[in-house]
Amino acid sequence: MNTKAFAVDGRSFDAGVVPILPDPAPGETPKAELPDPRIATLSRLFTDHLEKNSEDSITCQRLMGQLMAIGKEVDSFIAKQRVSVREKLIELHENVKSEARAKQKEISDMRATAAEWQRDLLKAKDAQARAMSELRTADQKRKGLSRFAERSAFAKADEVVEAAENRVDKTNAKVTAIQQQINNIALTELPRLDRELNEIAAREAELNAAVSGQGYTTELGIIVPPRAPAV
Repeated sequence: MNTKAFAVDGRSFDAGVVPILPDPAPGETPKAELPDPRIATLSRLFTDHLEKNSEDSITCQRLMGQLMAIGKEVDSFIAKQRVSVREKLIELHENVKSEARAKQKEISDMRATAAEWQRDLLKAKDAQARAMSELRTADQKRKGLSRFAERSAFAKADEVVEAAENRVDKTNAKVTAIQQQINNIALTELPRLDRELNEIAAREAELNAAVSGQGYTTELGIIVPPRAPAV
């Protein structure tokens, strides 16, 4: 089993989250715990120090039997619970990994949306530049009219300038609105999704450690050493 500590990074979920280790093979089943040391103490008392058939000897023998019986009951209970508890842990782990992948998709979709807005922004800025150029041209033509030009010529030139100004105002508003969308994604939405993914990644690391016994490093840089699986 690889017990090297690893750092948690939500971005590592892209290719399917790192799988938990497989269940141990039958030959790798953890060894049973040593018998209760109190049984050995009682056995020495019974054999070497207590008078045969005395009240204390009978009590000692009864206590040894009770300790061995409760030990077997505990072992049986743990064996029974180990399978179901491990299955629940694995299910939780898989659910969290699924949650992480869904969050990654949100981030990917959000970045794709930002890219679309960026393309729209380039188009809007191009339209803005053309509108401003048309406004400068219309304004220059208006200023270039002879002072002796007909009144209707001035009125028509003013209409052209006003229409050009309106186009500039519209393109300015569109550029501003698109830029606000991009800023909202970059400064608010993506940071929020990244924080949420990191929180999910932290939960995944804890569950992975509970199932596999691997160590890991928290987002605060705290190293959690390898230890025996929870079950």
